[in-house]
Amino acid sequence: VRTEIVQALGLSVTKAAEVLGVRRARLSALLNGKAALSADMALRIEKAFGTSMDMLMRMQAWRDTARMRAKAHEIKVERYVGDSAKPLPTLRGPLAQDVVGRRLDCEQVHEAIRQRMRRKYGSSV
Repeated sequence: VRTEIVQALGLSVTKAAEVLGVRRARLSALLNGKAALSADMALRIEKAFGTSMDMLMRMQAWRDTARMRAKAHEIKVERYVGDSAKPLPTLRGPLAQDVVGRRLDCEQVHEAIRQRMRRKYGSSV
């Protein structure tokens, strides 16, 4: 957000915060990596600058995942074995019909959700 939007457009943090309708401190925390991108902020950025909210949220999820993976050695949890005769939980409901039996990446799952929502709510989704 800092390099691709704020700096690219020659905006100060104060001006960008004004455009987004947020406090300067809130935007500054995001730009300096002290706060995660919220769905609210991602939507504001999409509305103000045209950058896809979905892409921004995926980028945040990737960042969060990478940071957690880097700290995985600090989390002490043993693999649950349990009763081997009991099956593991599976996806249920309509979305399960779209994804069960196929190995899908994140974008494919998102597209399956979008298609289901389009069928349910119309093409405006």
